[in-house]
Formats: sequence, C-alpha cells, structure tokens
Amino acid sequence: MTRKSRKTIFEKKVDVILKITSVSDEGDMQAEHEGGLVSVFGAILGETVNTDVVSVFRGSKLLRQAAITNQVIKCSPERIDSPCAYFGECTGCDWQHIKYEYQLEIKKIIVNKNLNNYSSLKNTTIDQIIGAKNKLWYRNHARFTVRNSMLGFVNRNTRKFIQIDECMIMHTNINKLMVAIQSKFDDASQFSLRSGVNTDDYLIQPAFEDNYLDVNLGGKFYKEKLGGSEFRISSPSFFQVNIEQAENLCSLILSRLNLRGTEFVVDAYSGVGVFASVLAPYSKNILAIEESKAAVADAQVNLEELSNVNMIVGQTGEILKTLVQIPDVLVLDPSRKGCDQITLATVLELLPNKIAYVSCSPKTLSRDLNILVAGGYRITSFDLIDMFPQTRHVESLVVLSR
Repeated sequence: MTRKSRKTIFEKKVDVILKITSVSDEGDMQAEHEGGLVSVFGAILGETVNTDVVSVFRGSKLLRQAAITNQVIKCSPERIDSPCAYFGECTGCDWQHIKYEYQLEIKKIIVNKNLNNYSSLKNTTIDQIIGAKNKLWYRNHARFTVRNSMLGFVNRNTRKFIQIDECMIMHTNINKLMVAIQSKFDDASQFSLRSGVNTDDYLIQPAFEDNYLDVNLGGKFYKEKLGGSEFRISSPSFFQVNIEQAENLCSLILSRLNLRGTEFVVDAYSGVGVFASVLAPYSKNILAIEESKAAVADAQVNLEELSNVNMIVGQTGEILKTLVQIPDVLVLDPSRKGCDQITLATVLELLPNKIAYVSCSPKTLSRDLNILVAGGYRITSFDLIDMFPQTRHVESLVVLSR
C-alpha cells in the first residue's frame, strides 16, 4: 500500500492580473480567481494589480492561497508609498501602502461585515473610531524569529525569513533592544521583547546561562505605567501593545459606563488588573476574575492598595455561576476566541444592568453580541479604537443595557 505524501508544497503562478472587488470580514483585500476568492497582499479596494499567486498544498490538498502584488495597473487614490523598506517582503504590517484615514474606514467596513452576518445586528451603528496619534513606533511587544544569529520575521504567505534591522511599528525601546541582540548568538529560534514605554523597563525571553550581552535576559516581569498607575506584567501575562490607545480605551470605558460610585462591578477576564484599577475609584466594589495564575499574581501586586477590589482565580463562566449578588456592571474582555457558551448562558441568567464588552475580534464579538441581544440586551454604544495602526486589526468597546 502506497502512503500518500504529506509534504508541504508551494506553487507559484506569476503575472496574474486581478481586480480587487471586496474586503473580507477578516480584513483581506479580495479578488475573483479560478472560481473563488483569493486574498491579495499589497492591494487596495478598486485596484487592478499584477500579482504572483502562491498556493500551499499538503499532498494534493490545497491548504491556502494568497496573491502578492507586484505592480499596480489601476491605482487607488488612497495609495501612498510605504515608509518602510521591508514592507511587502515582511507581512507584519498589512496596510502601510494605504492612507491612514482610509485605513480607519476599512476597519469600519470589516466590523460592519461581521455584524451584518446576524439579522439582529444589521442596524447597529458604530458611533466612532478613535484613530491613533502615533501611526508608527507604537508597539511595545515583539516576537522575532532567529536565523543564523539574525532577528527578523517570516512572511506569512511565502514562509521566507526576512532579516529586520528596524521595525517602524515597534517602539524605539524595542528597536534599541533588537540592536543589542542582533547577530550576537543563535541559541534560540524565537525571541520575545517587551518594553515599558513610560518606564524604560523591559523583559526579554528566553534566558540563557551564557549571557554576554549588554542587556538582561530571562527576567520574570517588567513594569509599565498606564493612566498614572504602575503595573507589573509577567512574561505569560497579556498587556495591550499600544499604551497611548490603551489609555484612550480606559478613558472611554469610564465615560461610557458613567459610574456613580454605588455599583458592584465584575471585571471578567481581568488580566493584570487594568480595568479593575481604572474603575475602582468610581465603584463601590469590584470582583476581578482571571484564570491565568501568572496574571492573577501580577494583579494582586497591581491592585493591593485598592481596598474595594477582590481577586478570584478561575474560569469566568464557572465563577459567575457562584455569584450571590447580581452585578450592576459586567466587563467582558476575553481573548480573540471570545466568550464560551457557559459564560454567555450564565450572563443571561444573572442579567446585569450593563455589560461592557471589549474585543479585538470583530468575528467573535459579533457572534457573542447576537446571543446577548437575543437574550434581551440592546446596544447603547459601539466604539472602535485603532489599537493597531498599519494592520487590519481593530479594538471594539460595546456597551449593552437591558
């Protein structure tokens, strides 16, 4: 019996002319190709482009297909020259070739496409999108691939390694750390660099026994200041990559919730305690729920001076089931995968007066909003925050009331 080949095969068709006709609900520019739709990197809605189409097979099975722009035949008025020498070879940024104001418009299109997948959400109005003051040099966290002692990124379409000497969306602190490490050794295949924009503290992983660099490797945490408060962030803990926009998000959630100081607030998926810290002065009591033990350890340090905040370790849905008191306000800030069914079902049993849902995934946000709206909630505000300029990603804050 002959065993089928499982080898990954890349095939490329050159000089394929494509017309960009749509934007996918995940933010890809799309064109019709061979009876289907193909994502086109480096193009803009309405353009006609010359491309290479890369197909990836495992055996005879097509895994994915993407086109890469070589030449623009019909140019969009929204096109600009990318400021980065690596753009195109590196696919870390999606949209450096697009005017920033139009980037914001596309992000609204992406969110609306996801909302329109549900009849209950088709008439939803997006109130605003808060653009970033710093369109470049903002990101405080980088994960680099290491090849032959050099740091860089891997092109998501071709899988080709691209050496990077400077990344224009990374904060200056990250680029300084990269220079300190670049070409020094090849003891790892991946490097994680995190930096405090407002503290100049940093965290580099992994650690090595033979460290002869001018920077410290393998620390357990770093510190950052946000909204006047200092936060400890351990290596496994999540923290927003854009401090300026994270501060805008915190101000916005305070404004939208309009707390009076009498509310019992539950901060679910609370991470290192940012929202609990921000809301505590304006609430009677806060219960913060987080399942990551590392994040809880950070939060206990970050929140120790706030007497009206209690922290509990566990899965959100299971902890919500045990509540005796119904929350006045429930903050939901799940990972990209959104809330699980147990959590949403329990929320609809508890029926808190207000829900503030923070999400970085329009797809799972729309799925969960559909369930909450079907359960009797109505959307009272819908704000977008551009946490990730030059990319197709966007942060949302949705407030719902009964």
